[in-house]
Amino acid sequence: MKRGTSRPPPFAALWARRARDVTARGHLALAADRAVRAAEAAGSRAEALRIRADVRRFLAAAR
Repeated sequence: MKRGTSRPPPFAALWARRARDVTARGHLALAADRAVRAAEAAGSRAEALRIRADVRRFLAAAR
């Protein structure tokens, strides 16, 4: 490697992408949990179950 040039460590981009994916999944799961609790509080158990199932399917497909 030449002087004055620096490269990111091997796989740095992959680890950064993985960290973003994990963060996004966490945010989605948290938002879905909040939506489920709101639907249950409003008395819509069917809507809560639908939201929960949709999010589980989405997260499973995105792996």
